[in-house]
Amino acid sequence: MMSTLGSLNEFCWMDVKVRDPSGTAAFLSEALGWCFAVDEEDWRQATKITIEGYRIGRVSDNSRPRKALGWETPAERRHKILAA
Repeated sequence: MMSTLGSLNEFCWMDVKVRDPSGTAAFLSEALGWCFAVDEEDWRQATKITIEGYRIGRVSDNSRPRKALGWETPAERRHKILAA
């Protein structure tokens, strides 16, 4: 049987990227009853979102975007070329 988006008991995961994680957590906790806690077992120390003990997502600080490992910006590449 195929379920539709938003069906009762259907798995849902939210990756909430914001510039103010603590403010967002406080607001959503008050408004929706969500719980926020740092996952001490996660090497990234990600802040997980739970409802009644079920993990439904995480909140990430997007105020300082991070680059993927091994990736460099065009300006960094130009600097390397000029320095060589």
